[in-house]
Amino acid sequence: MSERTTPIPAYCSNATRMAEMTAVVLTGLGKFLLVDWLHLKFWYVTIACLLWIAYIFYRIKTNPGAPAYWGFGKEGFRSSLRWIGPVSLTALGSSIAFGIVRGTLVFNWHILPIMILYPLWGTIQQFLIIGLIARNMEDWEGRRAGKALIVVVSSLVFSIVHFPSIPLVVATALLAIGYTILYLQYRNLWILGLFHGWLGCFFYFFVLGRDPWLEFVSAVK
Repeated sequence: MSERTTPIPAYCSNATRMAEMTAVVLTGLGKFLLVDWLHLKFWYVTIACLLWIAYIFYRIKTNPGAPAYWGFGKEGFRSSLRWIGPVSLTALGSSIAFGIVRGTLVFNWHILPIMILYPLWGTIQQFLIIGLIARNMEDWEGRRAGKALIVVVSSLVFSIVHFPSIPLVVATALLAIGYTILYLQYRNLWILGLFHGWLGCFFYFFVLGRDPWLEFVSAVK
């Protein structure tokens, strides 16, 4: 049984939903321009976080029920953790083993700031892909999408944004499939964002052999 208890806020008209999903797509396209082409990863992540946090606060001001509706609450946290915890430990062990075998294991103090900061960025990403795209598709007035279609669309959008890195495309597609299913069942973004950041940290350092901290701060120069 789903733990969904929050009603659909009155402000969620189809026009609002379409505007939100369009803004998400534009944010994704901005990655190809600012990160892949101009190599401004720091500024892209910073600006995206600030703009979307501002939007969240705007929605809170106009509708106090928005955070709970999106999944920023206690609802479903423990239920999601029961699924994500064991899977994440398995993924961590697999990432370390892969890094040792392939010689891609990177381990230094940069892991600490990434484990602290990446969950924030991961939460924003989950909010965009699942809280806005998946939830808006599910609650679209008049003709709501089925769960299978929602999962497919969410995973496609999330994975395409990580092109041209094929390992990231595959990993994020699988992550989005599992996370969208969990979200539709338990309605919690906090747990998804937290583990998104940690899993992303391990994947970059241990599987890809890349230091995301250096990639991030180098864009400031």
